Parts: sequence; structure tokens; C-alpha cells
Amino acid sequence: MKKFIASLLIGTMVFSLAACGADTSGSDTTEQAVEETAEDNTTEAEITETAEDTADQDYTVGEKIKEIQDKGVLVVGCDASYAPYSFIDVTTGNQDPVGIDIEIAKVLADRLGVELKLEPMVFNAVLSALATDKLDVVIDGVTPSDEQRETVDFSNAYMNCEEGIVIKKENADKYKTCEDFAGTTVAANIGSSEERFVQECLPGATVLSLDKIPSSMMELQADNVAGVCMEKTVGQQYVDAYDNLTWSEASDDSYNSIKAIAVNKGNDDLLELINTIIEECQSSGKIDEWLATYSKQAAEMNKANAE
Repeated sequence: MKKFIASLLIGTMVFSLAACGADTSGSDTTEQAVEETAEDNTTEAEITETAEDTADQDYTVGEKIKEIQDKGVLVVGCDASYAPYSFIDVTTGNQDPVGIDIEIAKVLADRLGVELKLEPMVFNAVLSALATDKLDVVIDGVTPSDEQRETVDFSNAYMNCEEGIVIKKENADKYKTCEDFAGTTVAANIGSSEERFVQECLPGATVLSLDKIPSSMMELQADNVAGVCMEKTVGQQYVDAYDNLTWSEASDDSYNSIKAIAVNKGNDDLLELINTIIEECQSSGKIDEWLATYSKQAAEMNKANAE
């Protein structure tokens, strides 16, 4: 189609020049007209190409997507200390966050045809930043709560998660049930589903809410807490890295959770595209591939730090 339009425009220009070629008295004017015609043709070709590119898009451009494409950048909030979702591998010279969430963000930015800008921040700050339009989207291993759903919209689940409590091996017989944690303190990420797990599923336990998982693990190693509640995909890297850690047998299957992506309400066009990308990444095996890759990388990082 592009080649046909270009040929038609060139043929029209040549015909016009031949028709006025016998009059040499206005050669300067003719040259100027040719230049102007060429400029007009380039503009028309560019418009045609843009229109065709838009027609090839596999998503609907609504108000939010247009806003992102107009500014040329997708701003994504993430917690850079939550492996394997988003973390900085301190054993390398690269200080850019990596992980499952980052890979999804890259696919989204690429599909929109814009640059990706990551905004690492503590977990309990990302949804507030989204609400004030400092972010376009939150991809941060978020487990939606009913309260959060009142203010933001969430995508379909891209991960299903099982909650658990990491403890010291020496206490394995001491903390076998949820009731065994009564009178103890258990650490969890502030504002997380794990924080709610401690409050609702460990009767008599006190939650120590901290900003980052590594801080919680330090409290556990210092015997300041009985355990650290976290998703098993996250906690397994620490269990693998530290010989003195294990999982408590305490569990509550009714509290298993999902991970979803958050956008502000009213951004249905962006949410629809995100759901499409999640489905594609799941069906192609990309999510499982990223989970394996970044879980291994995080475990190796933690082992190096433990030595």
C-alpha cells in the first residue's frame, strides 16, 4: 500500500513538470514548486505510514494510552528489594532492577512503543504514588485487598502465591502451627498481604511491619522476631541461602494469594492491554521462565551475601 501511494504521488509530480516544461521563463518558480511538492509528498507519505502503523496495533488507543504515547515514556512503580519480582543484584555492577515485574514492564512499554522509566520505592508507597499520578502503573508483586480495589483497578492475576513463615531451624518443633506463634513477634512487609496474614491468621502474635524483606531477615537472624511471613516464592531464596533457616509448618491455605498489576480507575484501555500481555506471557511460558531465572539469580546473590 505504501509503495502504491508513493508511486502514484511521484507519477503525478512528473506529469505536472512535463506539462510546464516548455515555459523556461519561470525556472526559479518551478524549482520552488518542485521543492514544495516534494515536501508535501513526504508529509503525506508519513501520514499514510502512521495511519497504517496505527491500524496494525493489536490494542485500542484510549485516553490513558494516548497520554503515555504522547509523553513517550511509561512510568512504573516497583519495590527493588522484592526478589524474584523486582530486585537489584548487588553482586553485579548493574544497579538497575531486574525480575519478573521488570520483564512484564518491558513488554508493556515495548507494546506501547515508548521508553520504560522505573521508579523504585518502598512497597507501601507505590499505590499512593499511583493515586497522585506520579506513576502510570504499579507492577510490584501486589496482592490486591478489598480496600485497595475501592481506589484502584487491578489486572488479572499473573502469579498465584502461597504464604509461609520463615523461621530458624532450631525452632522448627516450636512453631508448627499458627497458634504456636501466640505471644511472639513476626515480621512482614508493611502494607503487604503478609502483614494481613500475621494479623488475621496468627492469633496472639504481634506483627513487626518493615519496609524491606532484607530488613526483616536481619531481625530474624538477630532473634528479634520469631519468624518472617512472606510469599514462598520470595522466601525460598533465603532458605536456600542460609543453612540455619527453614519453613514453619504453620499455614492457612485460605490465605493463599495472587499477584496483580494496578492502574488508576478509569484507565480501561491500559488495563485491557495489560491483561492481554499477561495472558500472552502465561500461555507462552514466559512467566514460568522468568520465575526460574530470577529465583536462581536471587538465591545465588543471597548465598554470596551469606558467605
